[in-house]
Amino acid sequence: MKQVIMEKEMIVIKNRYTGSVMMELKTLVGANLRCENLKDTDLRNADLRNANLSYTDLRNADLSGANLSYTDLRNANLSYTDLSGADLRDTDLRNANLSYTDSRNAILRNADLRNADLRGADLRDTDLRNADLRNADLSGADLSGAAVVLMGLKWNVYITNGHIRIGCQSHDLSIWQGFSDSEIAKMDEKASEFWSTNKQWIISTCQSLTKE
Repeated sequence: MKQVIMEKEMIVIKNRYTGSVMMELKTLVGANLRCENLKDTDLRNADLRNANLSYTDLRNADLSGANLSYTDLRNANLSYTDLSGADLRDTDLRNANLSYTDSRNAILRNADLRNADLRGADLRDTDLRNADLRNADLSGADLSGAAVVLMGLKWNVYITNGHIRIGCQSHDLSIWQGFSDSEIAKMDEKASEFWSTNKQWIISTCQSLTKE
């Protein structure tokens, strides 16, 4: 008997507004899409695990519900993209532009967001546990209902609405802001160095989590 080999259907990527075909691929898992123009694409619920999307233009794309875990999104432009409900755990988002994204209920656990642009992003109820937000710009971002937990530093950092706990030191945001250098130094022999390195992003993150 002849063996019948069924070829896998191509995945068609379309423009979310016009429906025009922009690209066809056998799979999106592990795909090399570096530097591609995927602006305005419809990628709802797409499986993009382990894909290379570094330097890719994803402005205004619909990635709601997509699986982007372990994806390389360094320097990608995701401004105004719909990431609601997307899985971005363990994703590399260093230097990415995530300004004004709709990231409600997204999973960003263990994501590397160093130097990312998150201005005006909607991060309500987002899972940011152990996400690295050092030097990220969270100006105007809405993190209502979210909580940030960062492990692996000298001390674990827990940030919630108006409150910060670093190691055994647990205080309201206003108190942390008011600590003098000498008061920080008295907490631990390495506290001054830690606070000098991490103060900016910790305070900025807590401010974004604090409701008006």
